[in-house]
Amino acid sequence: MVRGLKCGKDTHIWGDFPRSLDWGTWHPDYIFVDLPFPKITTRLMGQTVQESDLIAFIKEYRRVNAGSSMAEAKEDFHWLQEQQEAMRSLPKE
Repeated sequence: MVRGLKCGKDTHIWGDFPRSLDWGTWHPDYIFVDLPFPKITTRLMGQTVQESDLIAFIKEYRRVNAGSSMAEAKEDFHWLQEQQEAMRSLPKE
């Protein structure tokens, strides 16, 4: 169930009794998590993290975050992996 979102289907029958959205077995292709400001995060970076492609992540990271080191890129790669894993392991209702 997706919390905070309501379905308005059949409100003419049931009135103001909100229905939550049930996405069933659907899940997003990629979980997008932003790096803390002022770092820039792109969709490609999110995809490379989910695919565990460190090399592609570092290339994109250093392209959009000029002046950053490889060590910083690796650190942020692992941080994003942890964030994505935490999102995946949220309880499903």
